[in-house]
Amino acid sequence: MSFSTEQFQQISQLFMRYGIRNTSMDDIAKELGVSKKTLYQWFASKEEMLDRVIDTIINSIPHKHCDDTIEQQSENAIDVILNVMSRLGEIGKHINPIFFWELNKYYPVQAKRLNDFRVKHVREKIIQNLKRGIDEGIYRKNINIDVVSYMYVNIIEHFPELINNDYLKKYPMDVILREIYLFHLHAIVNEKGRQYLRTKINQIEL
Repeated sequence: MSFSTEQFQQISQLFMRYGIRNTSMDDIAKELGVSKKTLYQWFASKEEMLDRVIDTIINSIPHKHCDDTIEQQSENAIDVILNVMSRLGEIGKHINPIFFWELNKYYPVQAKRLNDFRVKHVREKIIQNLKRGIDEGIYRKNINIDVVSYMYVNIIEHFPELINNDYLKKYPMDVILREIYLFHLHAIVNEKGRQYLRTKINQIEL
């Protein structure tokens, strides 16, 4: 038999829920409904399996469709950021921060591949959002898009370190994400955008 994208997504969810090292081959076999012998016929090690999981995450089409849908359905650039914040916040509730810590510490090759993809994808999206917000008259016209997009990506790149920081560990991932996004928005909006953002935050907090 061969493994499908859906099965790799199941494995990915196990890793993200319990951590990579805490997820055994027995756990994976049980989740997929296959024998451990079958797993070892296809993967010599958990690291090799993780390689394929990272491939699945990087090559997954749904994330593009989700991004496009959010952009199309959002009233303006601020709403795009807030909707992404909400979506990632929900996803973050189901991810154990130890997944990122283990990925960086024990699987640096896989971590770099995922991070390089994430940085490239995120930078493209944030540049697109900055241009949209400026055109809509809700972001500062004098934004240095190159600098701001680099700063933003730098935060995302070091996000695993943030959520595993000894001090910040006491906060859920969605809380940290919310503060990052709101910090970013308050730095780039003009007065018109700030008034709109204040209204939207009040609605969110009701």
